[in-house]
Amino acid sequence: MRIVEGTGRIVLVVDDDAGTREAAQCLLEEEGYVVDVAANGEAALARMRTRPTPALVVLDLMMPGMDGPSFLRELESSVELPRVPVILMSASSASHVTSSLEYPLLRKPFGIDELMTLVTTYCPRLWDDEEPTTEETSIVRDRESLIDATPRQQCSRCERNRASTRCVACGEALCKSCLDAGPDGRCVRCCAPARII
Repeated sequence: MRIVEGTGRIVLVVDDDAGTREAAQCLLEEEGYVVDVAANGEAALARMRTRPTPALVVLDLMMPGMDGPSFLRELESSVELPRVPVILMSASSASHVTSSLEYPLLRKPFGIDELMTLVTTYCPRLWDDEEPTTEETSIVRDRESLIDATPRQQCSRCERNRASTRCVACGEALCKSCLDAGPDGRCVRCCAPARII
C-alpha cells in the first residue's frame, strides 16, 4: 500500500496471520485511518525505518522470525526509531511474558469494539479531534445550547456508537447520526408530534 502523508493517521498492523491483518486493515480504514501491514517484527522495523512514522502499532506477540517481544526490545533500545504507542495482540493464555509487558493487550479473539476502543484511545481519529467543517456542522457548532457529551459514553439510542453530542431538548447523549435524524439539535423523539388522547 502506498502511504501518502497527510491523508490520515497511520496505524501499522503487525501479525503473521493474513486474515487478522486484512480484517484489521479493513476495519481501521473504514474508521478513517491509513493502514500499513507487516507479517513479522523484521518487516515492521524495516517499514518504520523507510516510511512515514505510524501513529500507532498494533502488534501480535507470537510470530515466526522476530516475534512481538523482540520487536519491542528493538524499538525501545533504538535511538533512530521513533517512540510510538503499541497495542499488543495475543491468542495465548496469560503468562509471565504477557503480564510483564507494559502495553495494553487484546486477547484473541477480540471484538471490533474492544479493538476500536483501544485504537481511538491511543490514536484518535482526525475527526475525533476536530470534525471537518461543513456548512451543516458549522451551524450546529454555533448553537450554544448544544452540549458536548462525556467522551466514550455510548449513544443512548443506537447503543453502537460513541456519543458526541446531547439533544438540546432532553439532554440525552447521542452519536452524530442519531442526533442528525432530528432538526435543530433535537433528537427524533423530542421532534415527534404530540399524540392526541
